[in-house]
Amino acid sequence: MMNVMMALCALLVTTVTDLGLVPAPKKVELGEGECCFAALATKRIRAVSISNEGYRLEVTKDGIVICSSTDAGAFYAEQTLKQLAKKTADGWSVPAVRIEDEPAYSWRGLHLDESRHFFGKEIVKRFLDRMAEHKLNVFHWHLTDSAGWRVQIDAYPKLTEIGARHNVWNSYRFYREYPGYKAGDKIGPMFYTKAEIREVCDYARKLNITVVPEIEIPGHSHEVVRAYPELWCELGEDKKYKRFDHDLCIGNDKTYRFFEKVLDEVCEMFDSEFIHIGGDECNMGNWKQCPKCQALMKGKGMKDVHELQTYITRHFADYLAKKGRRIVGWNEIARDAKSLPKSAAVMSWQGASIGANSVLCPAGYFYFDYEQGLEDDPVPNYFWGWPTSMEKVYSFEVPKAGKGRVLGGQGNSWTEMTISEKELQWKVWPRACAVAELFWRNPTPKNFEEFAARAEKDRQRMLASGANVAPISRIDPVWEALNKFSSRIGGGKSVQGIACGVSKRGEAKMRMTFNGWEVSKDMISMSKKTRFPVGPQVSELQAAVGRKEAEITLPELLALGRTLADDPKFATVIKRNHAPDDLSKARLEIDMISGEVRAWYAIPTEKEGMGALLSAKQAFDKSSRQ
Repeated sequence: MMNVMMALCALLVTTVTDLGLVPAPKKVELGEGECCFAALATKRIRAVSISNEGYRLEVTKDGIVICSSTDAGAFYAEQTLKQLAKKTADGWSVPAVRIEDEPAYSWRGLHLDESRHFFGKEIVKRFLDRMAEHKLNVFHWHLTDSAGWRVQIDAYPKLTEIGARHNVWNSYRFYREYPGYKAGDKIGPMFYTKAEIREVCDYARKLNITVVPEIEIPGHSHEVVRAYPELWCELGEDKKYKRFDHDLCIGNDKTYRFFEKVLDEVCEMFDSEFIHIGGDECNMGNWKQCPKCQALMKGKGMKDVHELQTYITRHFADYLAKKGRRIVGWNEIARDAKSLPKSAAVMSWQGASIGANSVLCPAGYFYFDYEQGLEDDPVPNYFWGWPTSMEKVYSFEVPKAGKGRVLGGQGNSWTEMTISEKELQWKVWPRACAVAELFWRNPTPKNFEEFAARAEKDRQRMLASGANVAPISRIDPVWEALNKFSSRIGGGKSVQGIACGVSKRGEAKMRMTFNGWEVSKDMISMSKKTRFPVGPQVSELQAAVGRKEAEITLPELLALGRTLADDPKFATVIKRNHAPDDLSKARLEIDMISGEVRAWYAIPTEKEGMGALLSAKQAFDKSSRQ
């Protein structure tokens, strides 16, 4: 009995933060004492006045009562109860508390890309378990993309016979391969059978999670044209033009009939209201050359190739509407927002779109393949983009304008650089805790320190369950300043290379060079890998800083108004590893102790790779000796 009393004393709760609930409930009243019992047992009451996913949870020394109007509400009350419960020597203990809670948004999701790397149903189920613990209710399942088709379609068996196979890359900067395979190996086919799809969907349904499948149309479809090349555009009169192998032919009637049959079978497997049809990053160059696409444009009076994408998007929106479904697609489908049916939703990865029903997932906040900003991060990430710490995720402000059209948001897990469940867990958690907090609670005003304290308690629970959870990561003000500055001078272009000189304290000068991607009118093309030599960006920088030379002092660079020399937080060396293996190591070093500010940061491009890096380092070494 004494051991039990000691355990109870250790569980006394004095503040709401002590509860460690993520996401935080809407209203919490702390009571006195605990409810102790040998097994978790609750009394459930139906209360029609409570909102659809809302609940009321009351814990006293005499027992536990859950009130809700739906099974979903009761389920979320149980998740809260599980976070509150502490194991004791004689059973369980839950602090006395009264909670009233409901979500701010209906779409609280996580995305998983299984085209680039295939994980399998057991890993997916564990992914869903962790989502449910945090009241996340939409699983966006990225099942098709150029890297591989991952779902069985009876009408077109070659989609899995050919499209689900993977040829290990000989050389590709943005991809880590399956462990144990060498360049040229053929893997697969790797895909889910219809029975497995239904098994996962049934499992998700019990966790109050809706599974939204993604079938990419009309871009990101190289795996489709490998299996069915008749869906590829024809070559036009320009014999020098090489067809882009990821876009489907929009002028070919077979494309429409093909995907109608595909979507028929998808709708049989998935019961979600929304079907994701992709629509992002279409090259459109094929459509400018293809006789069939050009004939469709002429026949429909279209003025440019963007209208072709609008046309096919509207076709499948209407087709799915007849089946009682709604489309959701990446924000490129909303280029002509007036053409979208009112039922459609836009998944905004390039910004916070509020002109249509929106699911918010801007890359700078919600892409979990970006590094977290940890000083020592053992898991490789994309080397483009900027550190996306948990604090950065939490800092996202849901736009007030158009609130009625914001369905919610989600975190996205792209897997070019993720090859195991262990790495997946590390990248998603605890950053996804911030997603849960934002779209369940929508905290106003925000208090990251209070949230981080709760998230750390939640993190310890996840670690105790065996999950591989990263430390809580915070915003690095230097990198944030670089991000803001490059955005300001880059005009929306990708500004990825920075090489820095060295000088005395407080007078550090940073010379900017631009190693990025060529930006066409249609898209940011990641296939051209074109370096900006002395182009317009340098001129923009010169104009921005008012100098003939492209130089800027570090205090000027830091838009937050900080002076590095006066801030002891920067008396350290920060190392970043942005690229797979040791092909590229980018580093930002700041040494205040020696009286010098030293910094250099370089990202090599295309085949020059290590050569560009070495050149940057040699320049840095030379300047350091002067």
